[in-house]
Amino acid sequence: MRLKKTLEGELMKRAIIGGTGTQFLVDEDERGFDVETSYGVVTLYEKENYYLLLRHMKAHKVLPHMINYKANIAALKEVGVKEVVAIYAVGSISDKLKPNEIGLIDQFIDFSFRSDSTFHLSEQSTIGHTLFDQPFSKVLNERLMKSSKELKIELKEGGVYICTNGPRLETASEIKMFKSWGSDYVGMTASTETILANEIGLTFSGIAHSINWATGITDGTVDFVDSISRSAKVAQIIQIIEKAFN
Repeated sequence: MRLKKTLEGELMKRAIIGGTGTQFLVDEDERGFDVETSYGVVTLYEKENYYLLLRHMKAHKVLPHMINYKANIAALKEVGVKEVVAIYAVGSISDKLKPNEIGLIDQFIDFSFRSDSTFHLSEQSTIGHTLFDQPFSKVLNERLMKSSKELKIELKEGGVYICTNGPRLETASEIKMFKSWGSDYVGMTASTETILANEIGLTFSGIAHSINWATGITDGTVDFVDSISRSAKVAQIIQIIEKAFN
């Protein structure tokens, strides 16, 4: 394992976790480096002043329920990362976030029921309970919002993410129930990453990017935002994060 240093000679302390629609951030011939953890090997990519982790891997071949979440978060900790911003493709349930809009996640509801969503699985665990009144960093969120305003890129504040297990999409009845619970958008990865990041002491924020209306919200079938528009919006998200990291 090797650790890249910034111009000031300090170890990089920041990372971006990218999901669906972020594969273009890594060139076809770009090589990452592997980090060994107690939970498995993870590939990270070195950018100018942060590490990039693709949760679905470079070929986008790892489905949400198959991701080695603990290895991913442990790898970031292993290389000295302190701050993480994760990008999540979601389906919109409320008008809080409409297709191809982006917003800072405020709260989540965990409907994934994953057994691996905690590091505390043995009697040796030193922390049994982690506070989750504020799952996403207020300080980092403020920097991201300030960055978006300076760049004149709309970034909505707040929103409740409901996390399902996947890989299937949700039924219309499930979405109706999630909406009654106060959910604004649905995805398959955010709660697990957020739980683990908080447990391990990482400053963590999440940006939701709506790519469709959830099942049953509109009268028609589920229509996804086209890939060109999605890539352009992800590029804006990266601009916001990079400016917040500087």
